[in-house]
Amino acid sequence: MYNGYSYQTVNNCTFISNKAYFGGGMYNNNTSLTVTNCTFTSNRTSDSGGGMCNEGGSITVTNCILWGDEQDEIAGSGSATITYSDVQGSWPGAGNINADPMFADSAGRLSPGSLCIDAGDTSVVVVTIDLDGNPRIVDGDHDDFAVVDMGAYEHVPPDTDADDDGIDDAVDTKLYEYSNDFDDGTTGGTILDRADQIVFVLDALDPLGVKIGASTSGGAESALVSVCGEAAFELDSGDAVVVTCGSVEITVVQGMVEIVFFAADGTEAKTSLNAGNSIEFEPETLFFIAPATNTEDVVILVGGIEIVLAPGKTKRYVRASIDIEPDTLNLTNKNKWITCYIELPQGFDVGNIDVRTVMLYEQVRAELHPTEVGDYDSDGEADLMVKFKQEAVQDLLDVGDAVQISVAGELNDGTFIVFEGSDTIRVIEPGQNK
Repeated sequence: MYNGYSYQTVNNCTFISNKAYFGGGMYNNNTSLTVTNCTFTSNRTSDSGGGMCNEGGSITVTNCILWGDEQDEIAGSGSATITYSDVQGSWPGAGNINADPMFADSAGRLSPGSLCIDAGDTSVVVVTIDLDGNPRIVDGDHDDFAVVDMGAYEHVPPDTDADDDGIDDAVDTKLYEYSNDFDDGTTGGTILDRADQIVFVLDALDPLGVKIGASTSGGAESALVSVCGEAAFELDSGDAVVVTCGSVEITVVQGMVEIVFFAADGTEAKTSLNAGNSIEFEPETLFFIAPATNTEDVVILVGGIEIVLAPGKTKRYVRASIDIEPDTLNLTNKNKWITCYIELPQGFDVGNIDVRTVMLYEQVRAELHPTEVGDYDSDGEADLMVKFKQEAVQDLLDVGDAVQISVAGELNDGTFIVFEGSDTIRVIEPGQNK
């Protein structure tokens, strides 16, 4: 598409497998252009701008996908404001991501799990249907919060209400029917018998707890639930209990956030928290969603780690295993290293950790060299070794037999994942016996 000395608005279009000397998918020359919910992929250029080339004018791109085009996705000297779009290689702008869109077909439709689902800016949408004729805004990831998708096609999940009871089983399973063991059986609780109830997790009335409740799914029997190893209690529809055991404290300092808990068996449960509320829980991973309707950033504290999310942004939190060496640290030993071995849960690659983001106590950055990926503890899982300068750390340490050291960082694979973990070591004063 060539736009020259004109005013254009483009909605719900795909630009696929085109070729041009400049701008494989689109070339804009001194044009005022607004492009919304479009997909650019598999385009080629002999020079620059495989997806789009801009020369002069004013270009506004929102809710678009530019991925898999040869040469740079976007090029040229024109003014381009790009937001809430998936641009391969990244592009500055609010809501932008750099992640494989997971196309389901050559037309650019999205597969389940794509980070482009529910990731656009709903406020700029001016059409009611997508390129397939489906509703332009649907709840594509079953989180009860409808946000427009990026690209020309809205992801419409199937309705699996096979028994015609008015309940979409896929939604119920993902949001409410949490794992039988809330947190692998260490803390939290166990659903002994769901009977005909659906057991779910809500934001707690107690600021330090998680409220477990039940709703009826067509019958009148109680759900039987055991929490923190205590005696089992029954939940009838509408009943709830506040659970305060758990080792991860989540505090929302500002804004409103939706939190999805991931269980070991792959099932999930959702809660939402407003500013000033906290919960404690022990999932292996968490997924935070800042609604696009927020008027300010969400600020969340997870185990002392601050996570900031702009409206419409998402981020996933992963519990890491941290091993600090030496086990006993003598504060007299200056100019030496503190070594940290980081291991992530199965399914996460420590090779994707961005060493530049790794920090101890959120104050001391890891050294960029040396680093090494190996299997330090010989458990069959890869570890990332990083080092911190002891001189920079020791002023933050208290002397004691059980000093907890926390380390956190981010992954650089476009998945918006942050990790955090801690280890306990002994810290001794000068002259103290080891």
